[in-house]
Amino acid sequence: MDIDILLGAPLVPFIQELESKYNIQPPDLDESAVSAPSKLYFFKNMEYARRSFYANSGFFIAHRESSRECLTIWRNRMNKRPTEKFDQASINSIVRRTLDGLNNRCIVTAMELENYESYPTHEEQFIEMVENESYTPLIHILNSCISKKFTDEATEEFVANVLMLSKEERKEHKYGKEIVSPSKSVEWTKKLKTS
Repeated sequence: MDIDILLGAPLVPFIQELESKYNIQPPDLDESAVSAPSKLYFFKNMEYARRSFYANSGFFIAHRESSRECLTIWRNRMNKRPTEKFDQASINSIVRRTLDGLNNRCIVTAMELENYESYPTHEEQFIEMVENESYTPLIHILNSCISKKFTDEATEEFVANVLMLSKEERKEHKYGKEIVSPSKSVEWTKKLKTS
């Protein structure tokens, strides 16, 4: 899960609902599982949800064993394209190859966004969610672009409510703009690239 996604609901029931809806199961441990294709499950990207499948790699479901081939292919594609800004290009090249019938080793399943993920783009959405105490399981703050439009106060209040912080924790001001800051994300990315 991306660093700029907050959990707005308990994770276990959310994952169980997805497992049931998309028939996501642990692999069989018998010999036939060895020849079965590898699998990954992604939500459709918000911008392309009404068009052809375009995976949003901010949140996905994988199994340590049965997804290994897909994860290896994805990693190898990213390693071959070090100048690309986002990992979506690499996973979506796998999706395109699968849809074109050129890939049978990795199956990528599109999950509908429905009411599972929200992308607040205006402070008014923060306020409405807090007032209604209504949060999607995944709240994608989009720290690369959208969150810099929000005031520190609005972000801090929203994050404090989603995380159900106590009065003492709120006074510490450790949560809020600092954890979804675009400049912090850029610094973090630079550190990762140099290490």
